[in-house]
Amino acid sequence: MPKKVTVRICQNYSCVENGSERVMAEFTKQTGLEAGKQNKKYDVDYACCLGCCDFGPNILVNDSLVLGIKPETVMQQIDKAASEPAKTFEEQQAELDRLIDEEL
Repeated sequence: MPKKVTVRICQNYSCVENGSERVMAEFTKQTGLEAGKQNKKYDVDYACCLGCCDFGPNILVNDSLVLGIKPETVMQQIDKAASEPAKTFEEQQAELDRLIDEEL
């Protein structure tokens, strides 16, 4: 049996302002799951803050941080993150550093 995919959608103010509620609505539309629910494939809930407010809306898929989620591609982004090996903290930090450098 495939591993259940844990999805945490950030609900911090900046992620909400950038569309995390639309991301959750699209996830719910496609899976039938609301926050706090699970089925055989997904376990979904809200996260208070994932600490990357400049890049939101953000989600955590298993142990991988996914930045800049779009409602129209949320399922593809989740499935892609779930199928890849989890990034180490150092790899995630390097990606954030690269994104910050691009913004400057």
